Amino acid sequence: MRKKLLFLIACLSIVLLVSGCGIMRGEEAEFEDPNLEAAVRENIDKSSGAIYQDEIKDIKELHAVSKGIESLEGIDNLVALETLILSQNQIEDLSPLVELEDLKELNIQRNNIADITPLAELDKLEVLNLENNNLTDINPLGEVSNLKSLNLSNNHLSDITEIAELNDLERLVLDRNEIEDISSLAQLNNLTELYFVHNQVEDISPLAEITNLESLTFGYNNVSDISPLVENEGLGQGDFINFEENKLDYSEGSEDMENINILLDRNIQLIYRRMY
Repeated sequence: MRKKLLFLIACLSIVLLVSGCGIMRGEEAEFEDPNLEAAVRENIDKSSGAIYQDEIKDIKELHAVSKGIESLEGIDNLVALETLILSQNQIEDLSPLVELEDLKELNIQRNNIADITPLAELDKLEVLNLENNNLTDINPLGEVSNLKSLNLSNNHLSDITEIAELNDLERLVLDRNEIEDISSLAQLNNLTELYFVHNQVEDISPLAEITNLESLTFGYNNVSDISPLVENEGLGQGDFINFEENKLDYSEGSEDMENINILLDRNIQLIYRRMY
C-alpha cells in the first residue's frame, strides 16, 4: 500500500512539474503562415515543437527576406519588436502590425501592399521602406509623425500632400512615381536627403525653402528653371545635386548655365547633363 502511495505521489509530482513548466513558458504562440513561423523559429533557434510566448516576448529584431510570407497573422506575439524586415515577400494585409507598439523600423519593400491604413497606429515608427508596392494613397502616413526616413519609390503616387505633416523627416525617396506637385515638401525643414527621379515635376520652387538639404537628386523630370536652388541659402560646400535629363538650356550665356555656374562657384557637386 505504501509503495502504491509513493508511486502515485511521484506521478502527481511529475504531472505538476510538466504543467508548471508550461505555465512558466506562457501560452503557445501561433502563426498562420508557416513561412513566418519558420522565420521566428530561426530567430530563437528552435526547429520543432510548440513556440511559447515566453520564448519570443523579448525578440526586438526579425529579418525575414524572400521567405514567401503571405500572412502576418500571429506577428503580434512579438510584443517587443522594434525592427522588422520583410522585403521581397507576398504580403498584402498589414493589419496584424497594429499591435506592435514599439516598432521603430519597418522594411516591406517589394510586396503587394495597396493599403497602408494600419501604419497610422505605429506612432514610434522612425524608418519606413515601402518601395516597390502598389500604393496610390499615402494619407495614413500623416499620422506617423516620428518618421525620419521614408522610401516610397516605385509606386503609383501622384498626391504627396500628407508628407507635409512629417516634420521630422531627414531622408525622403520618391523616385519613379507620377508626381507633379512637390509644394508639400517646402515645410520639411529637417530634410537632408531628397530624391524624386523619374517623375513629372516642373516647378521646384519649394526647394528654395529646404535649407538643410545636403543631397538632392531629381533627374528625369520636366524642370526648366533651377533658380530655386540658387535661392536656397543652405546649399553650399560639399553638398550634392543631380538634375540630369530635365528641360534646361545648356547653351552658353543662358540663364540656366549662369545658375549652374553660381552653384559650382559655391563648391556644390553637380551632375546636370549626361557625359556621353
